[in-house]
Amino acid sequence: MQKTVRVHDIRKIHKSNNMNSIFKVFVRILCLCICFWCIFLYQKGIIIRFRTSSIAGEIMEYTSGKYNYNVSVSKFDGVTETRIVLNKMMEENNKTVISPHDYKYLINEETICASNPFMLVFIHTAPKNNIRRNMIRKTWGSVRSIKDYRIELIFLLGVALNRSTNDDIVQESKQYHDIIQENFIESYRNLTLKGIMGLKWTIDFCPHATFILKTDDDVFVNIYPLFDYLLKINKDETGRHNLLGFIRPPQPPARKSNLNTATKEEYARDMYPPFCNGLAFIYSMSAVKAIYKASLYEPFFWIDDVFITGVLAEKAGVKHTQLKHKYPSYLLTSSDVTLNTLKGDKDRYLFVLIHDLQRFPSRMDDFWKILRLNTTVDGQ
Repeated sequence: MQKTVRVHDIRKIHKSNNMNSIFKVFVRILCLCICFWCIFLYQKGIIIRFRTSSIAGEIMEYTSGKYNYNVSVSKFDGVTETRIVLNKMMEENNKTVISPHDYKYLINEETICASNPFMLVFIHTAPKNNIRRNMIRKTWGSVRSIKDYRIELIFLLGVALNRSTNDDIVQESKQYHDIIQENFIESYRNLTLKGIMGLKWTIDFCPHATFILKTDDDVFVNIYPLFDYLLKINKDETGRHNLLGFIRPPQPPARKSNLNTATKEEYARDMYPPFCNGLAFIYSMSAVKAIYKASLYEPFFWIDDVFITGVLAEKAGVKHTQLKHKYPSYLLTSSDVTLNTLKGDKDRYLFVLIHDLQRFPSRMDDFWKILRLNTTVDGQ
């Protein structure tokens, strides 16, 4: 009986050793396969190195070989999450789409342009800037028609870094129905994503607008003289297909420590092409379509006004038109001098940048009162 047990035990040991040997061989083969696969990917340019983002919520985009990487760093309730999304590039018309802008809408207003407005205004705003949005809604943003021409307005934003702010955005959207939000993280280095989002949304949901004004939530828009100016431009077959704004000449990128520093890796060229001052500029619909299409085939660059109105406009063949109003300068820091100037000539400036944000609500309201003073009913 003891001999039988020993033989049985020996057989079990041999069987166990065989299984262990097979498992070890399998693991070695698997490791070799992984190594060979990594070598293959490296040779194809699919594996790349990337630096860690130093900005919470920053999305960086890298392209190598036939793949496009979106690297996002987000922080919610103290938890930092880094995600790497590998997007296989799409093929279209024998061109490789390297920047598909495939972010999803978290908040959308698909029917806001059902009236086929003459002008769409999209405003870059941050989730926390609800006071600015409300002042715009109460002042120049409240104008929805001039001389029987419709105007529609939307606010563009990304995802806030905390849930309570996002919850507030949802409630604000339910009240006003003028917020468009995509699922990229709100940050300074993601302004290009916001700008491309505006172009894409316009094409999908407001394709019949004649002009599209892009501006920021700290800019006062002198809506009545601006509208009269656009009506004149619309009669010019050439001008109405261009990009209108305060055009900045070619200039070298800032390479040293600066808010808008661009490294050689981010922007290899020695000069920026001509581009529009990002505070306010105006697209024609044809410019929107051409620039958005160009964005699909260009690697991401985070300085939005340079990239969208400079690099992409150049690539798309969209020409710039210098905004020519009553005076050559149309952007001015708000001050008491500005208020007094507007009292004497309320049409002097098309746009006013409001720097003294501590007094922002009263400043915006002051400008609006001056603009409304003596405005005729026909101009409303």
